[in-house]
Amino acid sequence: MIAEKEELELVEKLGYDCYPVLITGIGALNVMEALRDIPRDTTIINVGYAGSKDLEIGKFYKVDRCSLYHPSVNYHEPLYELNYVLVDVDEEESNPKKCLTTSDFVTKSEVKDCLFDMELAYILGMGFKNVFAYKYVSDNLDLKEYREGHKTKYN
Repeated sequence: MIAEKEELELVEKLGYDCYPVLITGIGALNVMEALRDIPRDTTIINVGYAGSKDLEIGKFYKVDRCSLYHPSVNYHEPLYELNYVLVDVDEEESNPKKCLTTSDFVTKSEVKDCLFDMELAYILGMGFKNVFAYKYVSDNLDLKEYREGHKTKYN
């Protein structure tokens, strides 16, 4: 499962292009619409772009836990654990990361060593249990950097 067709390149890079790919569209409503009729025991491999304050641009990171991100609100959000083992992509495989899902592009945050996306927590919140997630850092919380990275293919 990817949010936009440009992420097909990421699917190929990971070697998952032999599986059917569902393109949902970006964000919560698109994810919910695309997945609403899919059985909850379906295995989903979520691949996509993510921003990060301090993780290296141009690298994949495995996600091991995820939550919604609302920086201006102080209340408890459910934390979803992704418990799985996948083949190594690179050295970061052994150091899984937390992903925070938000409705907007994150341009600043004090949260370190984590990824920001717009879909993963909604997939998990819909009750899917067999979820794998790899995020590709496209930017360091910089919208211009993100847009520039989409003009050319990644390394």
